[in-house]
This record gives sequence, C-alpha cells and structure tokens, in this order.
Amino acid sequence: IVGSFISGALIVWFPKLRSNSSKKKHNKIGKRFETLHTRIHEELTQLRVKCDCARTWCASFHNGESFFDGTPIRKWSITHESVHLGIRNSVEETQSIMASRFPELVQLLQEQKETSLQVTALLPDNHSLKPYMQSRNVTGFMVTPIMDSKGLTLYGFICCEWSSLTHLDRIDAEKEWETIEAIKESRNVIQGLQINTKD
Repeated sequence: IVGSFISGALIVWFPKLRSNSSKKKHNKIGKRFETLHTRIHEELTQLRVKCDCARTWCASFHNGESFFDGTPIRKWSITHESVHLGIRNSVEETQSIMASRFPELVQLLQEQKETSLQVTALLPDNHSLKPYMQSRNVTGFMVTPIMDSKGLTLYGFICCEWSSLTHLDRIDAEKEWETIEAIKESRNVIQGLQINTKD
C-alpha cells in the first residue's frame, strides 16, 4: 500500500517538477535576452545624445541563402536602433542587405585605422554609400567595426548618422575626437555584451 502511494505521488508530482524546472529555465533565458537587448538599446541612446546625432544603430553580418555556385551570400541587418524625436526608424527597411551592394563600407570597416567623420556630400559620386545615405537624409556619418573576441573577424558595426548640416557644422576637431571616443566606448560595451552572450 505504501509503495503504491509513493508511486502514485511520484507519477503526479514528477511531471510538475519537470514543468516548473522548464519554466524557470525558460524565464531565465527570456530575462537574459530582454536584459541584453535593452542594455544595447540604452547604450545606443546614450551615444546618440552624447554625439548630438539623429540616429545611432548597430548591424550584424550574417549569411543568407547561396548563389547558384553554392557560395554563401553575405548580408547585414540592423539589429538595434535609437532615433531622435521626429526621425524615421529604419530597422524594418534595413534587413538582409547584401554586403556586395556596399563594398566601400566593408573596406572602410576592415581597413580603417581610426574612425572618422564621413560627409555624405564629399563622397565621390560613384561611392555606393552616397546615394544610400542621401536617400535617408544623412548629411554625415561615422562607422566603427564590431569584432570577435580575438579582434580578427568582423561580425558587425555601429553607425552614427547626422541629418542636419547645422549639427554637422558644430563638429570641429575637438568635437570629432570626443565623438570618436564616444562611439568606440559604446562599441566596446556592445561588443562585450554580444561576445559574452555567444559564450
């Protein structure tokens, strides 16, 4: 009788214990996910305010589909964005962008020794980023790469965009240096958050 009672109790309670354990694990993962992405968004918002720019965003490179010969298609998508009041969001329209559309961007990210301000109007007419930035009403921008923990593989980037010549004209040499330091600091925070999540 005692054995039957214990067996019955185990049959009833064991699935409940497993269910509770599964819920706790799911809630933990959900909370970690929410905390990570909230922290990245807050970092981009702080960067936007500090740099007095219209939009800050970060993007990640990824593969999607393949060419006919089996070569993977390299793409990038905006994952997080912070915009000034009145500025249009661009996350929805900036998903799965083929990296081959903007070879100068990839080159800039891979080869730049120092982050620098790019004035859209001063880019050559054949520069792939010029019409893209003009279509988004961007007068100037800065990009900085997000690398893996060893600093070898490029897996994303952060961009600051200005949409007003008045704001752009305020950036003298000292202000540009402060902006570069701010974007690097945010990059290091976001890079650390993403690397820790992957590990």
